[in-house]
Amino acid sequence: MAETIRSTEDRRSPQLFRRLKPFFQRQRWPARLAFLLAASALTIFLAIIFFRSGSSVYNDWHERRLLHRAASMLQQEKFEQAAVTARAIVQLHRESLPAFSILAEATEKQNSEETVWWREQIARLLPTDPDSQLNLASAALRFGQLDVARKALDRISTPDRNRAAFHVVAGWLARAEGNFVKQEEQFAAAVKEEPSNDLYQFNLAALQIHSTDPKKSTKARGTLDRLSKVARFRTGALRALLNDAVARDDLAAADNFAQQLQMSQQVTFGDYLLCLNFYRKLDEKKFRPLLDRVKPFAARNPSDLAALMDWMNNNGLAGEIVKWIEKLPGDKISSPPVSITVAGAYAEVNNWSRLKRWTHSGSWGETEYLRLAYQAIATRQSQHATDTEFETLWRSAEEATDQRPEGQLALAHLASKWKLEPESEQLWLRIARNPPMRREALNALARRAADHSRPRPTRTQYRPKHKRVAGARERGLRPGAERSQLRRHLRVLPLSAWT
Repeated sequence: MAETIRSTEDRRSPQLFRRLKPFFQRQRWPARLAFLLAASALTIFLAIIFFRSGSSVYNDWHERRLLHRAASMLQQEKFEQAAVTARAIVQLHRESLPAFSILAEATEKQNSEETVWWREQIARLLPTDPDSQLNLASAALRFGQLDVARKALDRISTPDRNRAAFHVVAGWLARAEGNFVKQEEQFAAAVKEEPSNDLYQFNLAALQIHSTDPKKSTKARGTLDRLSKVARFRTGALRALLNDAVARDDLAAADNFAQQLQMSQQVTFGDYLLCLNFYRKLDEKKFRPLLDRVKPFAARNPSDLAALMDWMNNNGLAGEIVKWIEKLPGDKISSPPVSITVAGAYAEVNNWSRLKRWTHSGSWGETEYLRLAYQAIATRQSQHATDTEFETLWRSAEEATDQRPEGQLALAHLASKWKLEPESEQLWLRIARNPPMRREALNALARRAADHSRPRPTRTQYRPKHKRVAGARERGLRPGAERSQLRRHLRVLPLSAWT
């Protein structure tokens, strides 16, 4: 009986386990699925972390490699390549201070206005660093951005404003604003802070040598004479001393300084022009040999050749230029800046037909507006020209200077020189809205108003006093118009022109 019962139970047990197995399998499948999902998620998460960390490590390595390359190129004076490499770094790291510094240095060496932008980025990342703000102010002054320079100096804390470097930059800002009294005060403060600094001594002496105070000018001459023995300042000191001697009519001292300047290793072509200017006034026998010696030297470089011709134009030697260019190769005089001074020479000698032919065709690149302007002047002076032809050419010249303040300034000077009254007035009024050039424009408008208010020399001026002197009515103006002409010029300027 017992055996029967055990055999019966044995037969039931396998059946029971067979029934439970599907049940447990059904229970393990969701857990198994959950485990697979969790494992997949963990794998993806770890892969993302690994990828990001690996990418970050690679980017850091790549950035350090590019920084090393850019710094090396900057040291080798390969400024364009250094700037390109640094811009690639900025693409990887948009707030890279080392890349900003390299770009600021490279663009500054290339004399590019872009350096102001990079200096601004450095100053933004280092708002409390006075050197960063001073570097920004210096770069802004270099490219005429006075408002940027003022704001940079304003951000410097009060304690740091006692530094000599701050006084120097503030002095150059004062000079750009035309405040020479403040410039002298700032330079003097810099010397007071660092009396042994020869650069600060030179800046102050070069300014005070023109002072009307005998004590200041005498002390400045002594400082410059000492610095003329220092290689770094020799040329600049001799240049200042030569100008001062010429202004004081001390011809013996001027001759001595001119001889020393020509023998200086750092002599520039501008120094040769300074010596020419002196010898032209002092001694014709020394002037002619020096001019003949400088001419072939100038012909090697277009900018030097243009500078010499411009000096000759301004010193009554335009006729010699016209003869000289006949001996020069055409490729040396056909493009700016030399072609501009050649046009000026033809205008100085009133050879309008040659000037018209010279400016009739070709392209002067960025100074195309001057070619058009000289052609307009030649057309105005021609006997058979019409006003319409002149106006068309001049309008084209003005349009070529849109968004180019330096072109407008050159055009305004040209119009004033050749008595193009309406054209020069409109140009000066337009230039007066540009802060860096505002003072020069206001001075030009003031001179123009003064010239118009000055009585013209007529025979009626020498009549007895009870007789009426030629005045406003004879010049087609209402009485009192002379006194109001300057106000009329300046009334159209915005209020910001006076701040």
